[in-house]
Amino acid sequence: MINPQSLNSGVFPNWCAGCGDFSIFAALKNALVKMDMPVEKHFFTYGIGCHGHMVNFMKAYGFEGLHGRPIPVAEGAKLANRELNVIVVAGDGDTYGEGMSHLMHIMRRNFDITLIVHNNMVYGLTIGQASPTADCGFKSRSTPEGLIEHPVNPIALAIAGGATFVARGFAGDPAHLSSLIVEGVNHRGFSIIDVFQPCVTFNHINTYQ
Repeated sequence: MINPQSLNSGVFPNWCAGCGDFSIFAALKNALVKMDMPVEKHFFTYGIGCHGHMVNFMKAYGFEGLHGRPIPVAEGAKLANRELNVIVVAGDGDTYGEGMSHLMHIMRRNFDITLIVHNNMVYGLTIGQASPTADCGFKSRSTPEGLIEHPVNPIALAIAGGATFVARGFAGDPAHLSSLIVEGVNHRGFSIIDVFQPCVTFNHINTYQ
């Protein structure tokens, strides 16, 4: 039997105080407990970003790959061992920017993989540039006069792309998010869970409120 505390590696998270990563991390651990299976049955792939540090904090099998490339690593793991529950933990830049081509193809292939996207509308690890999901007009280090592009709509994209499980959660509601993760993992086929996640340091528009 596992519990949330047993999934802590002993390395304490170094995220900013109030970061949505904390509650997503808690929701993920609670989901694993609810599924009531040995932790070695799960394999995690992580992208590059603040969320990717979870590979150090979670006491579970995991691999942190190149920026924008956690999906193909996950596909390789699933092909090598079909019995694993393969879960991708990625960012909005990872998934909807650098990794967009991988997202499109995993949706049409319908791999039995769950993708959890930390969607905070910025590149938090590299000090707050606008991400593909940032709102038009958003001011950041990369768009000081305001973003002129319209944001990617992950939910519409996932439905149009053929994903067979599409959901959206919120870092401010970890209990609901935990139930979404359980449903996504139990779904046979590709699951995408887009998570609205406040970045308390670089995004003062899309806040918890």
